[in-house]
Amino acid sequence: MRFFLFLVLIFFGFIETVNSQTNINGVISHDTSLTLLNSPYFVTDSLVLDSGVTLVIEPGVTIQFNDSTFFRVRGILKSLGTISDSITFTFDTASSNQGNWGGISFKPGSRGYFNYCNINNYNIGISAFSDSINVKNTILTKGNIGILTNNGTVCIDSCILSKNNTGFKGSCKITNCIFQNDTIGLFTHYFTLNRGYISNCTIINCQTGILSGGHMTIKNCIIKNCNGKGIERWSNMSTPLDTIINNEIKYNYFGVYDFGSPAAVYKNNAIEFNNIGFRLEGTHNAISCNKICNNLTYDFYNNVPVDINLSNNYWCLNDSSTIADHIYDWYDNHSSGRVIFFPFDTSQCNFITNIDVTKIQKIEVNVYPNPATDFLIIQLPVINNAQIKIFNMIGQLMLNRKAESSNQKLNISDIERGLYFIEIIYDNKNIRSRFIKQ
Repeated sequence: MRFFLFLVLIFFGFIETVNSQTNINGVISHDTSLTLLNSPYFVTDSLVLDSGVTLVIEPGVTIQFNDSTFFRVRGILKSLGTISDSITFTFDTASSNQGNWGGISFKPGSRGYFNYCNINNYNIGISAFSDSINVKNTILTKGNIGILTNNGTVCIDSCILSKNNTGFKGSCKITNCIFQNDTIGLFTHYFTLNRGYISNCTIINCQTGILSGGHMTIKNCIIKNCNGKGIERWSNMSTPLDTIINNEIKYNYFGVYDFGSPAAVYKNNAIEFNNIGFRLEGTHNAISCNKICNNLTYDFYNNVPVDINLSNNYWCLNDSSTIADHIYDWYDNHSSGRVIFFPFDTSQCNFITNIDVTKIQKIEVNVYPNPATDFLIIQLPVINNAQIKIFNMIGQLMLNRKAESSNQKLNISDIERGLYFIEIIYDNKNIRSRFIKQ
């Protein structure tokens, strides 16, 4: 039967040269390639890649799935597109006006490699119950869950997950990714065995940016414009603590909403321009060396009946009474504990970029607006021999220009939406920043 199905795949590949399409389904039981010559491929019934079998998908191939079909992987899937010829997994709208396909499911012992892929209109884009899945430079959009993991070793880098109910659910290493317009950007649950690690990511325009069940490190991220909570944290007593360090948490309704147990470590974060900066509903956390200020209603809201030590944080003010006015605690409601914010920092101790604070204060380079649409302004203290470069998420140079003004205006209308990195070089200094193109 397996040999017969393999022949069917070859036969349909031959038909492709005549009818410009290839129908595939059943079990792939021999090493196989899906070629650009025979693309697009139509999955008319669910597809299974057998154990010990390798499937290679060539750059530029499109695979369309009928309603409710899925792709189950027990072997090795290599879906390696290029920046100019990406690979697409999508829903065949001709099979149904409404619906979606199941997604790509990796079973224990399987392996998967994705690079420059577009995956859309799924129930669960990639579900990984495997030990080795790597996803890079891939866009997952318009589904229930973009990526779901369960104790597998999954690495996700330089991806975009957008317009999902949940962008990512599980626990793994996520770097340099954008989560935008999801109901929940990332959801980590406490029963996963592996510690989650999220770094250098941008989470924007979600209902909840990050929902953490514990066992997670969140570092060097931008979490903004979430109309619910930037970070919502909950867990149980058996869960190892979270570490939340060096993040920008801005323009959310709640910057941080924490009712987790055990405690978490919050350090070197900028929590500002939210409606409420930090609302505490759970265990006493270690909160120090953060910038917590400029939030609309309260900078800190203590809703637990115990006192909390918030000394050594920066409140953007030197007047203790004004700082206290922006803190909700026992003095507002006797069922809440006191917030002890003495001694407080009188200068900013948090750092948001990889440049240390002393260098930032001396260089004074501003990039705005951020996010930007058509134009970007870069304010420079000097313009002599200053060179400005903009790179996309994969390191491709998008713009290279010599500064002509201390308020250099750049036209970015031609570049696509996403996260970009800025490099400014002058006087033997190298400054890096980033911005979001909307």
